[in-house]
Amino acid sequence: MGMQRRLRKFLHRDELAALIAVKAPAHERLALDLFLDTGVRVSELVSANVSDLWLDDGERVQLSVSVKGRGRRAEKFPVSLILRSPAGSSSR
Repeated sequence: MGMQRRLRKFLHRDELAALIAVKAPAHERLALDLFLDTGVRVSELVSANVSDLWLDDGERVQLSVSVKGRGRRAEKFPVSLILRSPAGSSSR
């Protein structure tokens, strides 16, 4: 038999709602919101710094992190308007 594909794991709606409902300090909430918003890997998120957030064309905010692998290429993840709002992740 050939190599089997790994099943992708994901959260069901009720699991996601329960995760979002948990009270957390602001820095942890921001990390969770960036993770959920961008789809960045946890290892990439924990290695990110504030300096990795930047404005693209003066309008869009991007999270730019280095990805391990060939050439340590930089990946860019767009950050949603909701997360960039003045209330940001603190409104959740």
